[in-house]
Amino acid sequence: MIHYRYKSFITEYNGSLILVGTTSVSTYEDLGLDNGIYYYVITAENEYGISDISNCESVRVITEYEPGNPGYSILMMLIMMISMLAIIYQQKVRPLKSN
Repeated sequence: MIHYRYKSFITEYNGSLILVGTTSVSTYEDLGLDNGIYYYVITAENEYGISDISNCESVRVITEYEPGNPGYSILMMLIMMISMLAIIYQQKVRPLKSN
């Protein structure tokens, strides 16, 4: 199976289709797409030639945005803040003695 993608509904094979993969099955995972709607068709190929395109199917891609600091979980940030507050509190309650 030859898998194709395009940014609008596909009614015929033409040079503007994007080849996304060739497999021996009709399923394919297309990774790394931005948000939007994508349209797909497949064709089959054998020793007699290439088939007509399949029915066109659309897929809506929605990636979720996770706010926060990259590399830090909320729990880690909370632990760091509590530790800093504890240090500040200890300094105010028991200030360092000067010699």
